[in-house]
Amino acid sequence: MTHLDHRHNPNGSGRPQDGNRSGRPGIPPGLDDRDGPNNGNGPANPVAPNDLNGANNGSGSDNPAALGSPSDIESPSALDKPIGPEVPATPGKRNRPNNRNSPHNPSAPDSPTRPEAAPDPPGPPHPVAKTPHRALADVLHSMITDPSVVDEVVAAARTSPEVARLPVAENRRHVRVLLAAGLTTFERAYEGAGASGDRGEPVEEDPRAALLGADRAVQGVPLTGLLRGVQAGRRRALEIGVARGRSAGVPDAVLLDAMLHFDRHASAMERQVIEGYHTAELELARTARDARTQVLRRLLHGDPAVHPGAEEVLGAGLHPDVRYHCVLSDVAGPVQAHALERRLTVPGGLFGLVDGRLAGLTPRLPAQLDPDGPLLVVSPALTLAEVPAVYPLCERALRAADAAGLRGPHHLTDLAAETALAAQPDLARLLADRLLGALDPADGFHRELALTALAYLDHDRRLDRTAAALHVHPNTVRYRLAKLARATGAALDPPAPAGPDGGAPATGPAAGSAVPGTLRWWWALRTWLEG
Repeated sequence: MTHLDHRHNPNGSGRPQDGNRSGRPGIPPGLDDRDGPNNGNGPANPVAPNDLNGANNGSGSDNPAALGSPSDIESPSALDKPIGPEVPATPGKRNRPNNRNSPHNPSAPDSPTRPEAAPDPPGPPHPVAKTPHRALADVLHSMITDPSVVDEVVAAARTSPEVARLPVAENRRHVRVLLAAGLTTFERAYEGAGASGDRGEPVEEDPRAALLGADRAVQGVPLTGLLRGVQAGRRRALEIGVARGRSAGVPDAVLLDAMLHFDRHASAMERQVIEGYHTAELELARTARDARTQVLRRLLHGDPAVHPGAEEVLGAGLHPDVRYHCVLSDVAGPVQAHALERRLTVPGGLFGLVDGRLAGLTPRLPAQLDPDGPLLVVSPALTLAEVPAVYPLCERALRAADAAGLRGPHHLTDLAAETALAAQPDLARLLADRLLGALDPADGFHRELALTALAYLDHDRRLDRTAAALHVHPNTVRYRLAKLARATGAALDPPAPAGPDGGAPATGPAAGSAVPGTLRWWWALRTWLEG
């Protein structure tokens, strides 16, 4: 009889004595039960030493066929799968082998210690949660690479009039550098910081701030204006960082700690900016050329407190009785400015970097200037006393010409309309809304109508010249103008006023009343297309 009731087991082990197929005498209880309770490869089973995991796997004395061959037991692949015959899958239940000591086996005897079920195989590792400081560092990374953030910080910095005189590209370059410096010092300060946020060693001051101060000194930006711009940009960057940090779920305590750290860092950077500025000023003052540049800046700015005297003017190579053209360029880089200065300089002239751009006073212009070269605005010849009032006009004209995409030299008076209209942006938007409010800026066909109308006005209302400029047939120009008139409810060409007796249209000076209408349409079309 193979199966023996455990109640008649003479050794009192509570297990059948006949589980050993070889018929050899039983092994004393617990000899090979290495890692847990006896699991069915009982003391009478000589093969049981291979069951090292302590879990009942169905290879017990009642299932002799489950042992398999010795090669199966020893092979690594056999350890990765259950030993014994497969159990059919039962819907809604988890399959497990028939375990003599399992609660799923109603014939299993009560046991004071029941083996645990085999653990599930390990799944894919769970992603490691970010620390709040790592999440904040990611927010700062996104700010540096987001052009809209850089633009907002630049706009804040340009609330300083002195900084606003610099080219926008120059402001944007330095904002990117300073934002990157702030991120670097944050990552170094919190390098290795855990959830508690314990920081490492204090960070050294970044030398890029000193370079910013030195650049602005060379470009002639006053230090007070520079600091106003730096502080305004710093405030806006902090506001954006806090808003984005909260959106990313960074705790307020971490944000406050980071703000305090950035405040210390920003104060250190401002000190570096000031030191770099003063160092560059001292170096500039050591050379005669830079002393002449300082005279030029004081002449153009026209501050009575620092206006140069007659001896300084003569020492800079200028003469009080000579009339000079005021020249302003869009070139900001020192290397490019030096190359352009060599092309513009004539005997008796003086050029240098003023407010971040190459500017100068010259008794005459060179004979040949590249029409596709750097943008230049040239005033009429002026006395030195008239220069301070005209220099701001040159600045506004340069911005208007740059917005229009112009290149090469242009006389200040030729840019009078663009300069005057650009000074009234709010009025321009109101006019565009009134005349072109029915058009959709996102509609490609509407933009084509506006471009055609603007070209028509720029070419003296001539269909043939407009068609040639747009590379279309004159009938196409006529069709587009008609479509624009129907869309806006106003004709680009108003009817000519009748003569005094109701006859033929007036000619001569009386016909000039159409000029304001043309100016309004031209201004509205330009504003609508640029906006």
